[in-house]
Amino acid sequence: GSKKQMASKNFQGGRITSIFGGSEIDLTQAQLANGTNYLELTCIFGGVSLVIPSDWEIKVEMNNIMGGFGDKRRISPITQADKILVIRGVAIFGGGELK
Repeated sequence: GSKKQMASKNFQGGRITSIFGGSEIDLTQAQLANGTNYLELTCIFGGVSLVIPSDWEIKVEMNNIMGGFGDKRRISPITQADKILVIRGVAIFGGGELK
């Protein structure tokens, strides 16, 4: 497993793969880039925990097979309507969560 913090002032997304392991990514110090940004997740017998600011607009487009992905954030009013993070990918016997 791994634990990372991101402090990018122009976060455009990326790719996270967790196979038989886990990742915790803290994005609370990051700022989204303008437009639509994509974060690709692959979770196979593993998981991803994303700590995301509550005012980010998030769209989850995950395909789950014997797994799942949940949003456990406290929702705040969206303050950056022109900035969207789309989380997409697959969770097979694994999953993830937004905190």
